Amino acid sequence: MLTRQPPLAASVVLVFAIAAAAASSGVAAPSSTTVSFHYQAPDPGGRCPAAKTMESAIAARLGFFPFDEQGTVLVRAAIRSDAHELIGVVEMTDQDGEVVGRRVLRSSSSDCEGLAEAMAVAISVALEPLALRPPESPRSSAPASSTPAPVPRSPNASSASTTVESAPVPPSRNPPVDSVEPPRLHASLGAMTTTGTTPGTALGVTGQVGIRRSSWSAALEGRAELVTVTHVDDSEVHTSLISGWLVPCWQGSPWMACALVGAGSLRVEGKEVDVPKRDQAFYGAVGGRVGAELPVYGRVFLRLHGDLAMALTRTTFFLSDQARWSSSPVHLGAGLALGRSF
Repeated sequence: MLTRQPPLAASVVLVFAIAAAAASSGVAAPSSTTVSFHYQAPDPGGRCPAAKTMESAIAARLGFFPFDEQGTVLVRAAIRSDAHELIGVVEMTDQDGEVVGRRVLRSSSSDCEGLAEAMAVAISVALEPLALRPPESPRSSAPASSTPAPVPRSPNASSASTTVESAPVPPSRNPPVDSVEPPRLHASLGAMTTTGTTPGTALGVTGQVGIRRSSWSAALEGRAELVTVTHVDDSEVHTSLISGWLVPCWQGSPWMACALVGAGSLRVEGKEVDVPKRDQAFYGAVGGRVGAELPVYGRVFLRLHGDLAMALTRTTFFLSDQARWSSSPVHLGAGLALGRSF
């Protein structure tokens, strides 16, 4: 049984949205109207309710069982797990195959039962017109009532769904709203270690801002690798790297796979020699990233990732006409970041 109470604000928004869509499309159909129900969830019967549990919850609210595999009206209810939240989508399609209502409901917690309960409330309200019977045509001169007379609901689910007629619903002045999941911003700060960009292992800080929609995201990432000191023969080589990266990603729950395109400035300085030298060179690389984003609290997340990049340019640093250091063609990195989506 679905017993948990969903968040009030989220439930009210979804209920009124789907109900308005149902009214505007004339979902209140003749007695021959039947409803087909399709349900998807990441863990049905476990963390999320099973399809039969959802059907029973909806039928309990309606007072009759409205569903038929060959139904002319289709209701889809899908729950998917995002990196930081659960997303529920309710969609209603009329007998002509036209989508007449679609709403997205989010839950920042892992309470799948609460989210499913809110979806069940919305679906039952949208299907409520199926339980109404139009008033009889008046045979006297008394004015006809514009309010449909309610029909007692039968405890027999199958007979109720086939014998009850519904009152025609006045067309809504507003067209049905097709709500599309909006893009969301996210930002993060982190730390990273790399090899191959400098003579030794470098530590650095990262900052990222981006936008995400559904399973796809794109971000701009800045990196500042701290100065590393490497002793080469009798001299010291000081190196640092400042770079910017374009990071488009596919993100599941919680995994992510990204492409990397970066460019920046590599600074090298030679010391402990007769003639100190300072120089800088263009840095460019392309590669990939794999990792995971783990929810921490609400919309706050922790990102762990590993990078592999191939250098587009290679740098060789000379001191006293001798090659003191050359950059590697392959760069490896690992990092973590704490971020938040908005």
